[in-house]
Amino acid sequence: MIPVLAHSVENLTDARYFASWQVDWISLTAEKGGQEVLNMTSIKEIVSWLDGSQLMASFDQTPLEEAIWFAREAGLGALMIPYQPLTGSTDIDLFFIIDLDDASSGEKINTALRNGANVIIRAGEYDQKLSDRLADLLPTPFLRKKAFVDLPLNTDLVKQLDDKLPGIGFCLAGGQEEKLGVKSFEDLDELVETLRPWD
Repeated sequence: MIPVLAHSVENLTDARYFASWQVDWISLTAEKGGQEVLNMTSIKEIVSWLDGSQLMASFDQTPLEEAIWFAREAGLGALMIPYQPLTGSTDIDLFFIIDLDDASSGEKINTALRNGANVIIRAGEYDQKLSDRLADLLPTPFLRKKAFVDLPLNTDLVKQLDDKLPGIGFCLAGGQEEKLGVKSFEDLDELVETLRPWD
C-alpha cells in the first residue's frame, strides 16, 4: 500500500475524512506562520474522535525542543517540523520538511535519514529534473520508506512516481471548512481513491 501523510489538518472535518480513508499519518496544525492554529485542548479533542491513522502535530517556527514537549504533552508520538539540526535522540518520530530547491537540501535529507528521522520533500512543481534528483537522493526502497513527496499531485503523477520510486510516500493537504463541520472533498476524492483503492 502506498504510504500517505495528510497535513495542514486544522479541523475535525478534515481529520475524520482522512481517517476514514485510513491514511497512515494525519498532521494536526498547531502553528502556521508563527501563529497558533490548534491549541493542545483542540488537538486532544480531535484525537479523541479518531482511530486508525497515526497522529502528529505540525509547527513551522517553534524550536524543535519546544515542539517535542508539546507533542508529548498532547499524547502524540510524532512531529512535523521544518528541518532543524538534531542535538540528540528522541522518543518522538520526527518528520522534517525540506524544500528541494534549498541549496543544502541533499545534505539535510541525508542527515535526517541517517539520524532515523523521516523527510517530507517539498517542491513547487514536478519535472524531469526533480524526478532525477529524487532518484539520486533516494536510490533504494529502504530510503524511500522514510520519505514523502509534497508537491501538486494528480492521479497520473501519483502512478508515475509510484512506478519510478516504489516505496515513496505522498502528502495530501487539508483545507478550510465552508462552515463549521461542512466541506466539499470533490477535489481530493479522485486522488485519495488512487492512493487508497478499496479492494
